[in-house]
Amino acid sequence: MDKKISVAIIGVQKAATSSLYTYLIKHPSLTGHDKTFEFSYFLRDEEYELGLEKIWKNYYKSSENDNLNIIKNAGIIFVEKAIKRLHDHNPDAMLILALRNPVDRAYSGYHFAKWRGAEHLSTFEEAISAGTDRFTDETKRNLCSYLERGYYDIQIRTLLKYFPKEQIKIVLHRDIKNSSIKILQEICEFLDIDSSLYLDSVPNRNPARKPLFPILFRLIYGDSKAKELLKKMLPDKNRRKLKRKVLKLISIKSAAKPLNQKTKNELIEHFKQHNIELSKLIDRDLTYWNE
Repeated sequence: MDKKISVAIIGVQKAATSSLYTYLIKHPSLTGHDKTFEFSYFLRDEEYELGLEKIWKNYYKSSENDNLNIIKNAGIIFVEKAIKRLHDHNPDAMLILALRNPVDRAYSGYHFAKWRGAEHLSTFEEAISAGTDRFTDETKRNLCSYLERGYYDIQIRTLLKYFPKEQIKIVLHRDIKNSSIKILQEICEFLDIDSSLYLDSVPNRNPARKPLFPILFRLIYGDSKAKELLKKMLPDKNRRKLKRKVLKLISIKSAAKPLNQKTKNELIEHFKQHNIELSKLIDRDLTYWNE
């Protein structure tokens, strides 16, 4: 059995990567892992230390075919050790990176962190001002790095230290929403697989949610005796599936209120130079991000 990752959706968070993954794994040439959760092997030290052979069954039912194995984890692009680990595993892997206006991504990321129980500050402005030094847990700190996750030019330069441009397909969140079929067909061409499968529209698969009972979210994601006991009682795969099911049961779909215009203007200015550098780096017109 060849446990090799050939295709990886590596980010960014809150840029429609779940929608991309959900529809790409329908392709007969691609074999995806359980879409209930992200493929965390390259990010989680405890998994990586066990080795891919041991954790494979936590994600894939089988790989005994000629398909390309595809993974999705929107955090890989943000963590250099994860990029390096992916390269060490397969330097020929084909990578898909979705980018979103960093202001919108930051605001969406804040609400996602609130839903996950990692963020406790009541407003986006408070969270931005507080920064990430308040977190000792690496996972929570990464999840709540609302500004840093939007420095795409820095992240792509890091990525290019390990993978050549030819192995990286960059798509934009706006294009995924407005021209989903075209984007899917482009990705298929990038992967050299049949693109005729995608002819219908693709709806959003990952709507925003908010917690009905915030205290339960803190129990699930915080440091607690109950959480440690659950770790001992259930295998990692089952525990993570149970956690996702519980999170959906105690949350509802909810569109966030529009971002405060003053905050938006300040963030546009904050990201402006990064966007200019990114535009040069990927040769795309991103002026609408600075408006």
